[in-house]
Amino acid sequence: MVQLDQFGGQHNERSLYAGRWIACIDGRIVGQGGTPKQAFQAAQASRFKEIPQVSYVSTTPPIHIHPILERVASILPQDHPVYVVGGAVRNALLSLPAVELDFTLPGNAIKTARKIADTLNGAFYALDKERDFGRVIIPQSEGDRLVLDFAPFQGATLEEDLRNRDFTINALAVEIHRPHEILDPWGGAADLYSKRLHACSPQAFISDPVRILRGIRFSILFDMRTDPETQERMRTAVSLLPEVSAERLRDELLHLLESPKPATAIRILDYLKAIPYVFPELSAMKGMEQSPPHILNVWDHSLDVLTKLHNVLEILKPSYNPEGSASLFLGGVSHRLGRIENRLASI
Repeated sequence: MVQLDQFGGQHNERSLYAGRWIACIDGRIVGQGGTPKQAFQAAQASRFKEIPQVSYVSTTPPIHIHPILERVASILPQDHPVYVVGGAVRNALLSLPAVELDFTLPGNAIKTARKIADTLNGAFYALDKERDFGRVIIPQSEGDRLVLDFAPFQGATLEEDLRNRDFTINALAVEIHRPHEILDPWGGAADLYSKRLHACSPQAFISDPVRILRGIRFSILFDMRTDPETQERMRTAVSLLPEVSAERLRDELLHLLESPKPATAIRILDYLKAIPYVFPELSAMKGMEQSPPHILNVWDHSLDVLTKLHNVLEILKPSYNPEGSASLFLGGVSHRLGRIENRLASI
């Protein structure tokens, strides 16, 4: 039996399992997991003769992914499960906005996407007819747009689909008709809160080497520590990066250069021995000394310039507060750019 458990102050023990599924026998918790099946199996391992009651311990307050989910849920029948997965769920747990929404379902993804687009007056695109991938683009205020991608399970079940993803922090799902329940079979929420970046499977980087660059970006964006096993798997797979299409490689490298710490991203690429595969020209810079008055070699000097350039570009953002700058250098740059800041920002 599966039910939703709205715990109160009298259920202190259950509150420890917020966001998890628990299995109870005679009111005692005997198993827990990221999905109802995992909780049930955990209970059966020790109490195989008894049938546990499986329930979900709600988070308080419930996570908020995006308002569009209510509209999507109202269009699709409840007996056909559709899950929002990946980054949107991750960002919701971090109280960050969803940039786009990825949905997965047992099948008929293109048909579902077309139905959503027709009902919400959005644009529909068949991204891949053979693999049944569909996209819906819904106009938003001020010229923005919201992207909804629909794809069938990459595997026989939702758990297999999530297992085939890149990192556990992206292997999270919420069924759109049950928005208070998080499906987390691989412990992504725990990794997210403990700031640990962990690959979903040993094959994660072999099946898609561009995930190496994505992992570097996540570690910087969310200030996460890559666990040693995942780090070693990334290093082992760097030689496969040339197999990635030039367009995908370009996009991920641009994301790294746009990250809060672009120089750190380059240093991590170097640590993983990936530089020869993504920026081969940079290898010659290492150890190349410069004549006075330079202090740093060409490699370190260039990364220092990259850091300063990033800081200057940050000044041009509307959200920049010159009063809060703790750097004399940035304060001086901000003052000099003040007269032409609006013109530069519009370029």
